[in-house]
Amino acid sequence: MHRQFKTIAVALTTLGMLGTTQIAQAVNTQGTPERSPSTATLIAANTHTYSGQFVELYTSNCAQRLTQHGKPTGVAKSTCQCSMKQMQLQHSQGEAISILLGAQLSLSKDARTGLPTQLSKYFTPCLAEVS
Repeated sequence: MHRQFKTIAVALTTLGMLGTTQIAQAVNTQGTPERSPSTATLIAANTHTYSGQFVELYTSNCAQRLTQHGKPTGVAKSTCQCSMKQMQLQHSQGEAISILLGAQLSLSKDARTGLPTQLSKYFTPCLAEVS
């Protein structure tokens, strides 16, 4: 689990979705993800379950990125939560990590989000909902 968490952190950092301070806060001194009672794991019928730490880091940093790209804070947060749900409908957490790692190699950015175009299919239904 520790190795998988580090892979998540590396993937999101490279995508510009996590800062090094956030990684340090997310990993305790033993190098394992901290657990808190408020950590929510997104679960819905016929979806894959992701760790609460992964969901929280992705959502907060994704929202920050979309806000920097001109989206209002509420729209950015709901869009990122929706995109995570879209990914959960199709992929295990390990597969999601692989997708994020692959996206880091992309120079192509989606004009609507500023994120790699490989992630567009997870954001497109969400952007339609908030429009």
